[in-house]
Amino acid sequence: MGVAGLWPLLEPTQLVMTLTALSLTTFGATSRGFCIGIDASIWFFHAEYGKEGENPELCMLFFQCAQLLSQGFLPLFIFDGPLRPDIKRRKQINKSVNKLVTGMQDMIEAFGFEHCTGPGEAEAELAFLNRIGLIDGILSDDSTIEKAKVYTYTLPHPAFPDLNPKNLIFIALCSGGDYGTGDTPKFWLDVYAVNCDIFTLI
Repeated sequence: MGVAGLWPLLEPTQLVMTLTALSLTTFGATSRGFCIGIDASIWFFHAEYGKEGENPELCMLFFQCAQLLSQGFLPLFIFDGPLRPDIKRRKQINKSVNKLVTGMQDMIEAFGFEHCTGPGEAEAELAFLNRIGLIDGILSDDSTIEKAKVYTYTLPHPAFPDLNPKNLIFIALCSGGDYGTGDTPKFWLDVYAVNCDIFTLI
């Protein structure tokens, strides 16, 4: 779910590194490597730009997976489930299964990656898996995996000592997001700029 204006606000907590460097942070762990969850629906969007070969969409997905293979982390693809909301961004959404799902899942398995289907929105499932520690991070948009830079945000942070997950939920609700009705005034950025202590009320 997009929250307009959030990333510039959190810029003081930002750390920039490559995907490979990020994966090496758990290189010495005995349990598993660095696991990153990926919303598969974003890959469908990028696959539409494939123009080469007999199956250009799957060719695009193949090369994306090949790039992932060289990064050193463990990808877990999450597909949208049947319980997704009917309305998104105040528009009726098409809940039919994407034609690329079967081919993409076969390709994911061929590369040795893992995938699963969430009950509803893949984004919600990724957030849950991250919260319970089954994944270490979420790759939200991987259209430029090769030589990619990732932005990590660590909270709490000295710049925002009182900012926690509950506060971020409050921000998302006040900003509307993908599932807002548009009735809530988008005031949180202005309020935050004036009084950072608003987050201590949550």
